[in-house]
Amino acid sequence: MNASLMQPVMNNTRWRELQTAMIELKSVQTLWRTRCLENSFISAWDGEWF
Repeated sequence: MNASLMQPVMNNTRWRELQTAMIELKSVQTLWRTRCLENSFISAWDGEWF
């Protein structure tokens, strides 16, 4: 993917809001992973929000 076409969709405030919301879900373990848009690498599942 052409890097000049990529645009951020979240700012630091939105990331902090998401982090806080996920930490407050104490009884629910939410897992997530990331995918690189340049080479399609997919990370291992993670559950840490700090």
